[in-house]
Amino acid sequence: SSGINAEWPLRPGVRGSSLKCDILQTAMEAGKEVEEQCRLQRTNGPTMLPPVPSNPYIDKFSEHGRTNKEQIESNQQKQQEAEIEVYRALEGIGNEKIKVLYGLTYTHEQFEWFVGEHNSSKNPKLACKLKKQDTEGECDLVVLIENIVVIFEIKAPQFSGDLTKDDKTFKRNFDDSVRQRKRTRMLVEKMFDATDHGKGDLIILDFSIFNHTEKQSVVNLSSYKRKSDDDKSKIKFKEEMSDFSEWWSINIVPHFASTSCTPCTLDLHYILMGVWCMDKENTYNTNTASLAYWIKKIDESLRRSMITRRPEQPVSLNIKGGPVIFKKYLNIECITETQKSIFNEKEQKCLLISGPAGSGKTVLLLAKIIDLVLNDKTDRKIVLFVPENNVKYYEKVLNAALGSGVNIVKPELELELEQTIQDVVDQIEEEEKRKRPTATLR
Repeated sequence: SSGINAEWPLRPGVRGSSLKCDILQTAMEAGKEVEEQCRLQRTNGPTMLPPVPSNPYIDKFSEHGRTNKEQIESNQQKQQEAEIEVYRALEGIGNEKIKVLYGLTYTHEQFEWFVGEHNSSKNPKLACKLKKQDTEGECDLVVLIENIVVIFEIKAPQFSGDLTKDDKTFKRNFDDSVRQRKRTRMLVEKMFDATDHGKGDLIILDFSIFNHTEKQSVVNLSSYKRKSDDDKSKIKFKEEMSDFSEWWSINIVPHFASTSCTPCTLDLHYILMGVWCMDKENTYNTNTASLAYWIKKIDESLRRSMITRRPEQPVSLNIKGGPVIFKKYLNIECITETQKSIFNEKEQKCLLISGPAGSGKTVLLLAKIIDLVLNDKTDRKIVLFVPENNVKYYEKVLNAALGSGVNIVKPELELELEQTIQDVVDQIEEEEKRKRPTATLR
């Protein structure tokens, strides 16, 4: 069976209505390809789409001296931190039947395929005037498990302590979350109607998650007091979200007993996953479900120092233009203040640099070696110890910068370096005994 409801009505006057079933079929085919991608790289936990959360931020904004523009960017960064926190919590549930879609965005045209002509989400009394490629709505997280769809809208409002301003901030964030929840709920319901295997039960749960906001900080706000009990029951604050597994067990797991996955809801999963990987031109790339795709994308972003939403104009106070060596030999335009200070360090005999993968340790090391070889007039030797699997990369970069005369000692000659290694170890141990300078990259 195609999974498409043959009796599902085409709506006269709706743009693209004659292509409705073709578009539905495309979404289902895309979803099935995504499912296959996920099956090949499946782990013991939920299927996460994307396999790692996309993050345009590498550097963290300074807490002081920010312009209005930087403050907006900082708030967006904190919003994404809140979203990724819930993403990671879902990732840790450990249920292989769960599928998690992070950042489900759909255009006006895509929404209209399923819902038909509709009114504006911001002003329900007026017809929607969006252009077909305009964004109709987005949902931070959609969780699929058997016949249950859970919709999460996540908010991280930044309060100032001024009750009047905080009241407006909370109202704006909550109202926006409700609007997005309703839009996504409507879309899911109409997608379910478009499937064709006989109707089953579909349970849709939706919540506004304020996982960085304590309930006590909003209970005295008039906008919160005016909310109905039903509205308040949909809001989940930091206190409940602090133990996400327990909250999930209490609020979501009990629904599992009353439902099971049917062919109809399986098709719904395919359609949602298909729309998730579609772009504004209604084409799709199932590589977006591949872990390798996102690792490569993150690696490219790191190498290009794409650290803000506007990578061509870094606005974080911690980001500076890189020295010439970074630009000329490593294709790096910008580095952080910490990275720059490490690169320019000349006094310290021993400097320990610590940081997670991708924080720039290797780039700094290569830049420093190139700088020493090109600009240091002393007759010193540079001893470089690297993991065996990284030797070719170091050789390639250093040879390109310094010529083929670079001598990287191969692992089979390690015995000949025994005394050199021991000297280095002795020096490190000696520095350990004293308070030595350190630098941490984040």
